[in-house]
Amino acid sequence: MRKKILLIFPAVLLAGLTAFFLMSEKSPFKKEETIRIAVVAPLSGPSRAAGNAMVQGTRLCADKINRTGGVDGKQIELLIYDDRNDKRTAMKIATELTISGDALMVIGHYYSSTSAAAGEVYKKNGMPALTASASGDNVTLSNDWYFRIVPSNRFVAEFTANYILKILNRTSASIISDKDTYGSSLSENFEKAARKSGIKIKRKWEIDTESKTADEQINKIISELRSTPEPGVIFFATHGPEGVKIITSLKYPGTAYTVMGPDSFSGRSFIEDFMKYPREIAMPGYYSDGIYAVSFFLPELTDEKGYLFRKEFIKQYDGEPSWISVCYYDAMQVVAEALARAEVQGKNIREDRRAVRESLSGLSGPEVSVRGITGNIYFDKNGDNRNSFCAVGLYKKQRFLAAFSQYQFLPEQDKRIGQENTFAIRIDETAMIRTDMVYTGIHINEISNFDISAGTYTIDFYIWFRFQKDFSPSQIQFDNAVSPTALESPMLEMTFDDSRLMTYRVKAAFRSEFDFHSYPFEHQNLRIEFHHGEQQRDRLIFVPDTLGLSQLSGKNTETSEFNAVTGWMIRNISFYQDIMDKSVSKETARFSRFNAVVTIERQGMAFVFKVFFPIIAVIILLYLVYFIPAEKLGVRLLTALAVMLATGGYHLKLRSDISADYVIAVVYAFFTVYALAAISALIALLTFKFHKHGGLENRIRLLTRAGKILYPFAVSAAGFLLLYIY
Repeated sequence: MRKKILLIFPAVLLAGLTAFFLMSEKSPFKKEETIRIAVVAPLSGPSRAAGNAMVQGTRLCADKINRTGGVDGKQIELLIYDDRNDKRTAMKIATELTISGDALMVIGHYYSSTSAAAGEVYKKNGMPALTASASGDNVTLSNDWYFRIVPSNRFVAEFTANYILKILNRTSASIISDKDTYGSSLSENFEKAARKSGIKIKRKWEIDTESKTADEQINKIISELRSTPEPGVIFFATHGPEGVKIITSLKYPGTAYTVMGPDSFSGRSFIEDFMKYPREIAMPGYYSDGIYAVSFFLPELTDEKGYLFRKEFIKQYDGEPSWISVCYYDAMQVVAEALARAEVQGKNIREDRRAVRESLSGLSGPEVSVRGITGNIYFDKNGDNRNSFCAVGLYKKQRFLAAFSQYQFLPEQDKRIGQENTFAIRIDETAMIRTDMVYTGIHINEISNFDISAGTYTIDFYIWFRFQKDFSPSQIQFDNAVSPTALESPMLEMTFDDSRLMTYRVKAAFRSEFDFHSYPFEHQNLRIEFHHGEQQRDRLIFVPDTLGLSQLSGKNTETSEFNAVTGWMIRNISFYQDIMDKSVSKETARFSRFNAVVTIERQGMAFVFKVFFPIIAVIILLYLVYFIPAEKLGVRLLTALAVMLATGGYHLKLRSDISADYVIAVVYAFFTVYALAAISALIALLTFKFHKHGGLENRIRLLTRAGKILYPFAVSAAGFLLLYIY
């Protein structure tokens, strides 16, 4: 009997290890199914930074999908190719992928020229492709195998013309364009849109960047621009390097050129090109200040999802994401959704590719769209995203910030769509409305009166608003304030050339729904949430102000640090805006809501030890059961019962202190004690039974020895598991 019992433990252990090995991801017996996706980007040459951004965004999303089970249980494998932004190389890669490769589809290319050239091969051989950067009209036009996340050049050009006329209030412009696919497409569409809207085109210049005389052409443009008395807004339909060469020769003290650039001016590489000039280094913004540019992503305008992506990207790559990384992250999300809906069989690669293309085409409306960081993504008949994010940023001190006025999409049923005014515009089937940005900042001075059981706390803070148009801070409503809190008289008010600053000091009590799932290892979020009581999101959006109050006002109104809550330490402070739905006159209205979140976590292990000390004490007491003689059944059972009652009482006390309708971490420790006490009582009964029958001393010794050995092991395993999970 003893031998049988001793053999049970290794048998169970061996069976468990075998099952774990067979189920492991690294087991050679487990068939690994993968879906291969090709990513084609310029990973060498002048545009390698953009190519790396493409790969980073795509890989970050693919890795996240793989960690959460992949696509229908299949892992995504990325095949990375370098096309060097060269059309011939792009066509060679496209031929290789479509004829001999096993990739289901392509993400890329970066340039419109390489995308259009490779697109002919994809169309001929039946390979679906998705770009999140190439905006040339001919990329998707007449090619039903190519899809696009970002807006087309035609959309961007018309959007820009409307912005110049209706927001910048300028009625004349000059155009500088590249002769390549990207530049010529932008230039032609902008000129058509400008003339249609009443903007006079004063001058036009072209640069053939592939020509040996490109520098001479640039110098000629600079000379002629300087001699043009009123060129209007200078619209650049070029790539970044050519734009920087011209701008640095034009901008110097006393000049007043207004520059509007395309999306190529909104990437990190654009401002890095300025850093090659000593004056820009010595005086940040010397050349770059005041340059407008179109962007397909602005972090200030994103919601919590975009904020979390940015946080994850910085953690992974130790740098800020560009719009390129964001859009290619979204592209990977769309690809994963299309693959899931296509239900590819893996038997015939051509049929599978066609199924993926049809799945992408099926994303044809808001109801079947994919929720990305840049918005809800779905395609029109040409394969272009009908809900493309398009915004305008402005450089200030080498920072690319959202301009004070933007256009955002209107729902198709909105009654203002047909109105001709400065607030609403229509581009093809898309209606957009002018929206004002209010830059908002919060600086916290002190947190006090923290009551974790009630979820309340008091915060003393400065709050400021920087804006251009009419804005009334008195209409601010703090959504999670314990009692109504109003902004009355500003403590600081300043007027700048382009904006107005109003600053208030507030001290109020707030309430948050605390999360106790990980108690006592948890962290908590102390929130300040507010929205404007009158202006809805289609007219006003709060955006986090990255410029500090001291930098804006020139006065030291901030303290260097604030007092944290006793026993807690500051883990992170974040600011972002999202959307709040609110019932107004029996209708649902949408408001921009500003969120300031202070994340705090337990400081040290003193509190954790305090919570677990009673549990540790009863666990030690329970262990003594195995050292009490077998004949003393009453003492052993009484000890187990006392442990259960003490644990139950402590359990009830914590439930009254922590009001949560879910299981918190420390409760698993209680469950462990209950189980150990029940097992101890069972062993006590068995040993007493063996003792009463007599002649079974070996069994008594075996049970007692097993309890003494396995009890500490079980307690340690449970403790390590709890620490590992939380």
